[in-house]
Amino acid sequence: MDHDGLASRESHSTVGGQVAATLYRRSGPVNGRILFVNGAITTATALKWAVRSLTDFELVVFDFPNVGQSRPLNAECEPVSMEVEGEIVGRLIEIYGPDYLISMSWGGASALKALSARPSSVRRAIISSYSYGMTPELQTYGEVIAAAAVRGDRKFGAAYAIDQLGEHLGDRLRRHYRDYFFNLDPAQERYILEHIRYVSNLQVENHLADLRRIDIPVLFANGARDRFTPPGSALPFASVIRNARFVTIPDAGHFLGNESRTALEAVCAHIRAFWSPELTARQVVAAE
Repeated sequence: MDHDGLASRESHSTVGGQVAATLYRRSGPVNGRILFVNGAITTATALKWAVRSLTDFELVVFDFPNVGQSRPLNAECEPVSMEVEGEIVGRLIEIYGPDYLISMSWGGASALKALSARPSSVRRAIISSYSYGMTPELQTYGEVIAAAAVRGDRKFGAAYAIDQLGEHLGDRLRRHYRDYFFNLDPAQERYILEHIRYVSNLQVENHLADLRRIDIPVLFANGARDRFTPPGSALPFASVIRNARFVTIPDAGHFLGNESRTALEAVCAHIRAFWSPELTARQVVAAE
């Protein structure tokens, strides 16, 4: 056991390949279990802020088959589509039975896909740093990264990918993400590029039937300083998700809780406030 709780690391076979997941149990009472869904740029290691700050919840974090801790488990693994990622999220929901779900950035696409299947355990969800379709800034972002990959300029691509989307990160984290992006192996790089191209061509209108099936409260959380998925870009979800709600995180950009102590405290406060109607007087005791 470490200061973050009891970490149980497991591998699961899914339709898209092997997935490495970690369940963080706590040593005392908890208010439920949260499953986190990452976007294309970051991995489960980017969720240290949640592990250390949301100590009143059990957490499940994982990497999709092509990235992070899941990559070594998949020698031959083709990039997976949003539909397959949605199935992976659905499978993890079946395994871990989370009460809540939180997605980060482009992880919102697969999270919403999984929620459209109405998983029985999930009572509320937060979709953060996500927009209804591609904003012009995000479209340009994807095009520049794809062009850098085509001409083989990995140094520029890595710097641009992080310095733009992570413009409000501290210097240490920005260097960490830039190094991670620069050192991707060809399969990981192909996954991210395919993900960017897929999301760039994603037409939300083609998925309205799925979105209308979501019947739990969904909170869309966007940073006030996020140029790529600004708060207003999520508002159209109100017309298709019956219980959509919206919040703006002040002084935060795209990476929200990773950017500053102030942003982290605001993110955690909004998470707890949104969950609170679902919390009962009886607390669930963390398993030993």
